[in-house]
Amino acid sequence: MKEHHWFGVTLSIKNCYGMTPLTIYGTNAGVDEPGTDVTGTRVQVSHDGDRAPSKSAPQEIDPTSPRVGDFRIPRIVAEIVSGRPIHLAVVDGIEGIAGGEGPWYPEVRHVSPGVLVAGFNPVSTDAVSMALMGFDPKAKRGTPPFDSCDNFLDFAEYFEIGSRDLSKIEVLGTPIADALYPSRVPV
Repeated sequence: MKEHHWFGVTLSIKNCYGMTPLTIYGTNAGVDEPGTDVTGTRVQVSHDGDRAPSKSAPQEIDPTSPRVGDFRIPRIVAEIVSGRPIHLAVVDGIEGIAGGEGPWYPEVRHVSPGVLVAGFNPVSTDAVSMALMGFDPKAKRGTPPFDSCDNFLDFAEYFEIGSRDLSKIEVLGTPIADALYPSRVPV
């Protein structure tokens, strides 16, 4: 449970980014067929759109779309989850970091919220997790945590994966208000 520059927050849906095989979507993927080299990253194909995946996979529908991660990643991950549904989503907020996605951000600090969120729908689970972090699951681009990216939950709802409307989500256990820990507070 943390913030992420290209995606807003890293929760259950964002973790599905790793489902795409490097042999098809990786830096060293084959051109016509999947490759055998599983080293490298998915940055060229997914984040930047500088390289097409192996021709063994469906190709990008709109190759003229913006070639930047803050546009591409929220859409790609929602598409992945629409194609490979999540049946149990678990978000670890027991210990972690807040204020950024890693130690390269000067605002990052260690936090111990002591929460574990689980649910049968990843959109609802991520919405509750965002609320626990002090963010609005319906936030738009330009609003924390989606300062420079689109809200992936917009696309997840478009694909009818689930709802991010907290009034429609049954929360069992500790109420959100009692477990709230703001991710963005002055350091």
